[in-house]
Amino acid sequence: MRIRATFLPWSRSALACTLGVFLAILGFALGPFPGSVAEATVMRDVGLEGLVSESDAIVLGRVERSQTRVVLGKDARPQTFTHVRVTEWLKGRPGVGNRSSAPLGNRPANAAADDVVVVQELGGESALGTVRVPGIPEFRMGEQVLLFLAHHPDGGGRYRTYGMVQGKFTVLHGAPGVPDSVRRDLSSITVARTEEQGPMELVAGGREPAMQLEEVLRFIRERITPESIAPELPESVP
Repeated sequence: MRIRATFLPWSRSALACTLGVFLAILGFALGPFPGSVAEATVMRDVGLEGLVSESDAIVLGRVERSQTRVVLGKDARPQTFTHVRVTEWLKGRPGVGNRSSAPLGNRPANAAADDVVVVQELGGESALGTVRVPGIPEFRMGEQVLLFLAHHPDGGGRYRTYGMVQGKFTVLHGAPGVPDSVRRDLSSITVARTEEQGPMELVAGGREPAMQLEEVLRFIRERITPESIAPELPESVP
C-alpha cells in the first residue's frame, strides 16, 4: 500500500515536515501492495477561533456563479472563479473594484449589499478535462455561505478560502420557527491535531455538527471587536 500525502500552502512548514516523515514511515511499515493507493490532503486543524483571527476577510453571502478557465503561466492549470454576492462583511476590506472601502468595524451590516467577492481555487471542469483537488471547496449556484478568506497570491482583489474546505461553512435553513444553522464538510481532508505538550494526531475529516448561525455570527463579531471579551464557542446543534 502506498500512501501519498499532499501538503498545501496553508500548512506550517514544520508540521508538513513532521507529517511527511510520519507518512513515509507508515508507508514503509505497511509495505507495498500493488493497486492500493491512499491519497490524503493533510491540513493543520483550524477551528472557528483560528479562522476568525487568521483569515484576511470574513463574509456572509450567496453564490451567484462559478466559471472555470485555464490560467496561462509556467504550468497552465484550470482555475475556478466563484462570484459571491456579499450580504454582510464581518472582517476585512472589500477587494479591488468593490464599492465599499471603509473598515468593517465602522460600517453597518447592509452597507456591503452590492459587494461581490471572487474566490479563486485550483481545479474545475475545462476543455482540458476535469481536475479535482481533495480539500478544495466546491460551490453550488444559489448556495448561501459563510466564508473565511485569504488574499489570493495572484492578486487582483481575489481571494481563496482560508484552510481550504475549513474556511467554508454552508448555511442550512430549517423549518419555519427553526433557527438557521451552518455546517462545514471536511470529509475530503485529514486534519492534524496537537494537544499542548502532547503528540500529534491525524484525524480523518467528516461532516461536522451544525451550529446556529446567529451564535456563530455573534462569536465572530465579538472576536473582531478590539474591546470584546473572548466568548465561548457556540454549542453544536443536535
